[in-house]
Amino acid sequence: MGNYNKGIKSTFRSEKSCCTYLFFTQSKHGFRTTSRKNKIKNLFLKLRDSSKLDRFILLLKLMKLISKSNFESLSSFIYEKKYTAVEGKRMRDVLEFTMQNYTKDISLDDISEVAVLTKNAFCKYFKKRTNKNYFRFLNELK
Repeated sequence: MGNYNKGIKSTFRSEKSCCTYLFFTQSKHGFRTTSRKNKIKNLFLKLRDSSKLDRFILLLKLMKLISKSNFESLSSFIYEKKYTAVEGKRMRDVLEFTMQNYTKDISLDDISEVAVLTKNAFCKYFKKRTNKNYFRFLNELK
C-alpha cells in the first residue's frame, strides 16, 4: 500500500494533475463551492444532453473548475482519526448502543458505562474523537 500512495503523490505533481488531487482532497469530507456557482451549474446542465465522450470531458472540466473555486467543508470530521484496537472497540460499542437505543432516553451514566469510562472521561473522549459532544450527536441522530 505504501508504494501505491507514493505513486499517487508523484502522479499529481504536474499542474494539471494537481487540480485533480485538490478536487479529491476537498471532496474527502464533503464541500460546498462558494464561488463560480453559475459556471459549475451550466457545466452540470450540459451533462444530460452530451455524448459519453463529451460527458467525460465535461467531468474533467468540472473537477478543474471546482478545485479552483472557493469552498467550505461540510463535515465536522476534518482530521483523520487514528484509533487503537481498544479505542476502536470502545467507539464501536458506543455507536452500536446508541443506534439500538436512540429512541429511548439515554443518560450520561448509561453511555459512559457502555464505554467503560467515568462520565467526565467519556465526555472528553467522545468530543475529542468526533468534534461534538455526545448529546449533540444523539440529537442529530434522532
